[in-house]
Amino acid sequence: MPTRWWARKGKKMLKNFDIKNYRIDIALFAFMIGVNLITGGFSSISGAICSLCGVLCVLMVARGNIWNFAFGIINVSLYIFIAWEQKFFGEVMLNAFYYLPVNLFGYFIWKRNMQGNHVKAKNLLPMKKLQMMIVCIIAIFTYGYILQNLGGNNPYLDSMSTVLSIVAQLLMLLMYSDQWLLWIIVNVVSVIMWGMDYYVTRDIIAIQMTAMWFAYLLNAINGYVRWLKMAKETEENGDISEEINTAVLE
Repeated sequence: MPTRWWARKGKKMLKNFDIKNYRIDIALFAFMIGVNLITGGFSSISGAICSLCGVLCVLMVARGNIWNFAFGIINVSLYIFIAWEQKFFGEVMLNAFYYLPVNLFGYFIWKRNMQGNHVKAKNLLPMKKLQMMIVCIIAIFTYGYILQNLGGNNPYLDSMSTVLSIVAQLLMLLMYSDQWLLWIIVNVVSVIMWGMDYYVTRDIIAIQMTAMWFAYLLNAINGYVRWLKMAKETEENGDISEEINTAVLE
């Protein structure tokens, strides 16, 4: 019975598949495969799988597809191990104690707020944006100081990536399009951080991580455009569950 169900699901997906709507997704995924091939990255199995699953995850988030959480769990689990080896302790703690649990229960939050094939997106109010900025600035400098005393690598860049990622992930769970503005900053910071790491260590895995975050950056720009359209569609339909969002943001 499960086999037949998946077979029917697969046939339906292929029937509705239009390659024109997936050109950006295919290009980004091909980019990651190319980077791994050119750098010999597939010899580093953990880095290759982490990169590819990460790209698949964010591509699905950009489309509001609920199955992003499955690839997210794989990506996060491997990234914890990789970041630990490079002494990015902020990244380790972020992924182990936040991203992993969030991916585990995030599926159920989105499941209750789907609109056809994508989640019901919306926009953050101006006052909430201001409050978010103030909290982020204070948290970045506080956490950066802590990481510096732990002997971490690039503590304030690590802190900025960590803090903004936490807030952006929360906004993603609550279906706000504004998450992508934070993801753009996070991705730029992460590209710089891993690029600096490669300059010092010449470690092949640093190239993979730099490429992965660069692909995330391109996808974040793409995701922001798509989610603005999705938020407009949600507003026009006037249909979204507020019980989770209100409880967390207030």
